[in-house]
Amino acid sequence: MTTDDPVPLLAALVREMSVSGSERRALEVLADWLTERGAKSRLDGRNLVAETGRASRPALLLEAHVDTVPAAPGWTRDPFGAAVEGDRLFGLGAGDNKASVAAMAAAFVALGRDPPPGRAIFAATCDEESGGEGLEKLRGRLPTLDAAVVSEPTALHVALAQRGLVRVTARATGRAAHASRPWQGVNALRLAHEDLGRILAIEFPRLHPLLGRATLEPTLISAGTASNVLPGECTFTLDGRPTPLHDNAEFERAIREAIRNSRIEVFVARKPPVVMPDDSAVARAFLAASGQPRPVALGGVSDLFWVRDIPSVVFGPGDPECSHTADESVSLAATRRAAEVYRAAAESTLSEMAR
Repeated sequence: MTTDDPVPLLAALVREMSVSGSERRALEVLADWLTERGAKSRLDGRNLVAETGRASRPALLLEAHVDTVPAAPGWTRDPFGAAVEGDRLFGLGAGDNKASVAAMAAAFVALGRDPPPGRAIFAATCDEESGGEGLEKLRGRLPTLDAAVVSEPTALHVALAQRGLVRVTARATGRAAHASRPWQGVNALRLAHEDLGRILAIEFPRLHPLLGRATLEPTLISAGTASNVLPGECTFTLDGRPTPLHDNAEFERAIREAIRNSRIEVFVARKPPVVMPDDSAVARAFLAASGQPRPVALGGVSDLFWVRDIPSVVFGPGDPECSHTADESVSLAATRRAAEVYRAAAESTLSEMAR
């Protein structure tokens, strides 16, 4: 079974700006590419869906997000130029996640030429970077699924786990005063500093075998109106990454106990850590097809959360350290290799589940 070269499609996708909320043109390019190769697709909201196979079950989802973050400062090339230097293609979203989109599309077309038992469903989705109308909404409109492959830049490693996500914004309220007469006011920055000191003292000592250490870090702080004025308000944001050994409930208890001077305005803890079994058909198929000896964990949060109820893996070309950076790039050889792995592993997964 031959697989189309995904690199021309990758280049075409990189040339289209698809920051979250603006994916339409990239999806049209993808739809045209699929149509030229005999694969029918449809738009579902701001997502694209295509299906192939000989029966409705078992059903395997192949999912890749098309959206990107905005271009970071510091680019020395055109972020939409798709310039090729040696084995690398440069462009915004090249590794995160358009190489995966192109490789998965090529694998899907190859599967359609000799349909496997069951059904393969390819979904190119929006809003993974921002949340909203992507897989979290699309999942309920898809057929019943038996397994899933979520694509992210994993350097061709098979990821079976990701940490959870907790986001907190809190506001300390004091009383503004001239900085030369601090006794006439209440410094909100000091109040927040006391809360942050207690937060930084929270310990999460247990190491998960795949996910490692749970983390809780302050990431944003805003206070003050002038250098000679005591700030009357101070707002800060926390980013927490729970693991099964220190879960979302433990994070919430610890944070609420630590924040005593400030008012919590936002507390989002709906994404728990996810750990998938390593003995499922899809996990075994991807480990075998990729030649990887053991699974790894994903460094960030992905659409794996939305398919956590079925056996799933995360896999894709691209170096995760390149994601969201200036001069983002991806290996062309890895992109081509990913297409072959997606195809072989999908075929193997469906064949095993159909027995």
